Amino acid sequence: MRTHVRMLTVLATLVTASILTSEVSAEETWVRVISHDEKVSALFPIQPEKIETLTRKSPAGTINTRRVQHETEGILLSLAGTQLPRTALKLAGTDKILRNAAEGVLARYLATKTSEKKTQIGGEPAVILEFRVPDYEDNSHPGYRGIAIALLVDQTLYVINGIVTKEDPKAKAKQQKLLDSIQVHK
Repeated sequence: MRTHVRMLTVLATLVTASILTSEVSAEETWVRVISHDEKVSALFPIQPEKIETLTRKSPAGTINTRRVQHETEGILLSLAGTQLPRTALKLAGTDKILRNAAEGVLARYLATKTSEKKTQIGGEPAVILEFRVPDYEDNSHPGYRGIAIALLVDQTLYVINGIVTKEDPKAKAKQQKLLDSIQVHK
């Protein structure tokens, strides 16, 4: 009987070690994605598969945005950097730029703001925006939860975004990991 109990104890220990090892391995697969100018970075589960550059004209000049995005079942993660014209920084100021960035996220996803908080990341001004995106295909669905961080470093506005597209604790954990991993490199 004691041999049987010992074998079960050893087996339980091996299974626990196996589970912990696989969780650590999953943690290690995350990669640090660095902005195009190497000033801001965040962790993504894999190297983002979608990279795009957008150009638009504004009264202050041409504005270029480079965005990387990763989308998988349950989660959409992105990091965008927009080089702002000096004129825009002087005329609008930090608070207005961050407020406009938050409004831009809401407009892009047709979302509703649930909270907004001013903060600093790496000593730089930032805004944390929490929002809800309706599910337009299912009116009974409560919608998707999103968190975006708008961060201003020197002349560049960064928007790091995580939208949980499926009520799943793993997706929520990925969203939080992305947002907690933001670093400013000067």
